Amino acid sequence: MAVIAVAVVASQRWPARRARTDAGQPAPAGSTSLAAAGRPTLWVLTIGVSRYSESDLSLRFAAADARAVADAFARQRGGPLYHEVQTAVLVDAEVTRASILRALDDFMGKAAPVDVGVIYMAGHGVRDELLDAYYFLPATASGTRPRIEGLDMEDFSRQLRALHRNLRRLVVILDTCHAGAAAGADMRRVGEDLAARLAPAEGLYILAAAKSGEQSQELATLGHGAFTQALLDGLGGGAADADGLIRVLGLAGYAARVVPELTARAQTPYLSIVGEDLVLVAHPERLARVTPPPLPTPLALAATAPTRERIAIMHFDNLRPDPQHDWMQEALGEQFSTMLHQVSRFDVYDERMVRFLARGATDPIEASRRADMAKLVDGTYWVHNNAISITAHVKNTNPLRSIASAQIDGPLERFSELSSQIVVGLLDQLRVEMSAEEIAQLRKRNTTDLAARKLLFDGERSGPQTDRQLPTPAEPVEPRASLGLRLLERLSLIATCHAAEAADPDADLRATLEGYRQAFERKDVEALRHYYSGFTPEQAAALQRYFDNADHLQVGFDDIRIAIIGDRAAVSFSREDHFVDHQSGESQQVVVRVTKLFAKGPVGWQIVPEE
Repeated sequence: MAVIAVAVVASQRWPARRARTDAGQPAPAGSTSLAAAGRPTLWVLTIGVSRYSESDLSLRFAAADARAVADAFARQRGGPLYHEVQTAVLVDAEVTRASILRALDDFMGKAAPVDVGVIYMAGHGVRDELLDAYYFLPATASGTRPRIEGLDMEDFSRQLRALHRNLRRLVVILDTCHAGAAAGADMRRVGEDLAARLAPAEGLYILAAAKSGEQSQELATLGHGAFTQALLDGLGGGAADADGLIRVLGLAGYAARVVPELTARAQTPYLSIVGEDLVLVAHPERLARVTPPPLPTPLALAATAPTRERIAIMHFDNLRPDPQHDWMQEALGEQFSTMLHQVSRFDVYDERMVRFLARGATDPIEASRRADMAKLVDGTYWVHNNAISITAHVKNTNPLRSIASAQIDGPLERFSELSSQIVVGLLDQLRVEMSAEEIAQLRKRNTTDLAARKLLFDGERSGPQTDRQLPTPAEPVEPRASLGLRLLERLSLIATCHAAEAADPDADLRATLEGYRQAFERKDVEALRHYYSGFTPEQAAALQRYFDNADHLQVGFDDIRIAIIGDRAAVSFSREDHFVDHQSGESQQVVVRVTKLFAKGPVGWQIVPEE
């Protein structure tokens, strides 16, 4: 029942010909100084508790595991990725609630924005059912009274958020097993739920030893835990790509394949990623064999631009009992997301994505705060005699305070233009500085055919779930690569939590989305049917009307944001449809940023309705 058991892999050394830095660590050939190289520092904090005050909680390998993980990352000293590697290790009696929080503040707090951080925790986890709270147990904590000296994962999450505001790339590895004698603990869910209590944030990478319903396994033949054995083997080169680089997704995928094999399918790791994939370490021998050598710069080095404000765009409320125009509740939110997405200051999330990341929060304010949104936009509208009135508000989420409001009236057919004007008005009040290009894009009339937008909206509403076999996506055909392939290239966010069965859920999901795009462009209603878990006759009829009116249809998906949690996913993307109106012969376009929910079942990823 031990947390993590670690196997120490053979030490890898970087070529001895390298020069030495002032800090006494090897530097890549040709480097002159930290400023010249511009490389980050790797900060590693590892924590492990084997010996507890309550002897029946004691574990065999947690403390040794913490030391071994620190050693594994320390081998990156003198490598091409990092200027230096700083490590701190807390084990056994050194581990208290206060010492953990102090290490996060005093040690990890020294990291610069371009640096990379790793936090590893091995020990017992416990759930307090009365408070629905989850705790990591330091050495002196009690399994029956974790509230007294245990580390509440909500407190840990708040500390991580504060740390993450400065340290933009942070990897958290949790290997917690159920504290067996703890009264009221839920043995089946403790490990995963400790990780799940950490609030999602871009650039936060979370790995845990086992998913819900499983225990972290020890292997008598190895004297170590299966999860850490896989991690250390992966860091030692098993997870390296052809260039000798080991990325977070590659390491997690390696563990996801190896751990079930080592445990007879009794254990499958849990992974949560918010942010672009990260080059974490490099393997010296494989890297040396690559000609010419790659430039393995961590993505953190690209983070020179100012951090964007996260802003949630909520659905608008219809002030009239008017079912005919209720569809605009969501469409207005999508319209605002589409336009604000073009403003570089903001990192835009629509309501569906926010609720997905907030994991069950029903109130928009609570959901926005839980998803770490700085601001939110909401509003109201009403339609009467083919005229629409729109009111919108921008609010700070914490503390909740309205900071801008705007209202506009006009013909319903000018829906897109009116939305653009009100967004410009809000940005004016917020004193947001924009480039001339951003202003031009905001004032541009994006969607030119409101009737087509309504048909597309109706055609994309999925019905009750059923299982259907997905068609195999066709190979992308030029010249559509300009938009179609950019779907696969411009990944701005990945949030991933998955089990071992899916070695690369991101690639599977992107392939599904590309097949969906191709089916749309072919106007193949029957093929599209298979991309939905439920597909109603009304949906099929709306799609057919859309296709009948759209001659020479071209469909492009761009700027994708993917969030995967377990067998569920939320995917935001910018969609651009160009066509010739069948009746008028005029060129039209529908441009919108949307989020779709997916579920993975026996037939693969399918679009599902919102729960």
